[in-house]
Amino acid sequence: MADPEAATRFYADAFGLDEGLLRLRAAADPSEGFRGFTLALTVHAPAAGAFTDPDGFRWAAADAPTAA
Repeated sequence: MADPEAATRFYADAFGLDEGLLRLRAAADPSEGFRGFTLALTVHAPAAGAFTDPDGFRWAAADAPTAA
């Protein structure tokens, strides 16, 4: 992560979170090899779309219907 402060602002805005709830930091050393990860966030509001974060990671958002 090149700029933790910019990423914090981005994720807080993208997910509607208080910036104080996020704790992001840059890696101490560059890494090699697999750099992927999976994150799931379930919300009660319909949403769909794709976007790219400040570090170039692509995100896809989708809604999940709730049981009646």
